[in-house]
Amino acid sequence: KVLDTGVSVVIDEAYAEFSEKSYIDLLDEYENLIILRTFSKAFGLAGIRAGYLLASESVVDALYRIKSPFSLNVLTMTAARVMLNHYDLVKQNINYIVKERERIYQKFREYTYPSEANFLLMKLDAYEFLLERGIVVRKLDGLLKGHIRVTVGKKEENDELIKALKEFVENVADI
Repeated sequence: KVLDTGVSVVIDEAYAEFSEKSYIDLLDEYENLIILRTFSKAFGLAGIRAGYLLASESVVDALYRIKSPFSLNVLTMTAARVMLNHYDLVKQNINYIVKERERIYQKFREYTYPSEANFLLMKLDAYEFLLERGIVVRKLDGLLKGHIRVTVGKKEENDELIKALKEFVENVADI
């Protein structure tokens, strides 16, 4: 409905590579749709601060006319180009992360929100417990107090996380 108003609609798809959902198919239908993506997440290039947008030709032309002349440095452009030229390897890594994310989710689904990113949001106040075991997760506050954000890692790291969370749920958590 919002797209039908003609007002510009910007959708952040920073984690789209980890999901089966995207609004790309609507680009041909809606000239006012703008989709933002980043090289930070799936491509592992957070340090270069590069992203891209998908939009109609008229939107791209308008933005191109107002962009700064040196918006990307050579290193950033080269890093992005290398990743795009080796997207098969990027896709392998994405598939691995999704598989590991689902493995962790299935073991703790009672405490975990569904995810379509490279991390899981868990209803477990396990930050200190995990930190004492050398496992670093993000402690959340405010409306998400008592929750942790767990980034999917390598299998061995995830195995340690699973082991520690099982111990937490079975012996420590007041659930």
